[in-house]
Amino acid sequence: MSRDELVRLVDEAEADAVIRRSLRHCRSQEELILAAQCINVPITEAMAERMTAERIVDERELNSRAH
Repeated sequence: MSRDELVRLVDEAEADAVIRRSLRHCRSQEELILAAQCINVPITEAMAERMTAERIVDERELNSRAH
């Protein structure tokens, strides 16, 4: 996925609650890839792995701030 495609994915997720919810609820790389493909944004397995890892880090940071 190129930077432009990633920006497009983020823009679409920010503009559309259904897309945002769909991406947020992805629990596996396969689900993330399928969700992106449903809105015609090509995504590779490597990109899905990076996005999943970043989400885990973000969630841990939020949890540590809450405590």
